[in-house]
Amino acid sequence: MTRKRRPDREGGALLLEVVVAMSLLLVGILGLMTTFASNYSATKGVMEKDEARAAMENITEILRGSDFATLYSNYDGATLEVPYLQGASGNPASVTVRCHVNETALPAQFGPVLDIDGSGALDNPDCRASYEILPVQLTLSYSTKYGAETRDLFLILRAKSS
Repeated sequence: MTRKRRPDREGGALLLEVVVAMSLLLVGILGLMTTFASNYSATKGVMEKDEARAAMENITEILRGSDFATLYSNYDGATLEVPYLQGASGNPASVTVRCHVNETALPAQFGPVLDIDGSGALDNPDCRASYEILPVQLTLSYSTKYGAETRDLFLILRAKSS
């Protein structure tokens, strides 16, 4: 009586090859899924930054389209809602408008601004009634998955030329 063990051994080897191949396939699929997840996260972060940039541009256009003579009285200290970005507490994000009218204490981010009221000197601490150019700071506060973000934009607005 002769036993045939050879087919049984080959069957075990084939089963081991299938298990190894399936393990390799599983590792490859998991790696691909991880890549998709991180790509989605990065794309969402880029979209949030793009929406923040668009919000700042929209507010800038609102300010440029407003009556220059009443810009300070209408917008200084105003908080404008940005509905498509989330704020820190789950509310919509917001842009705060701050008009700088003190010639003696302008933030350096505005650059070398010469004269807000057109008097030829940088000595007026309150130009809100007599500005010819208006330095404006926009501050956007919104929330991302990494935490709170704040973006500042510094503008110098002037009356439209006729």
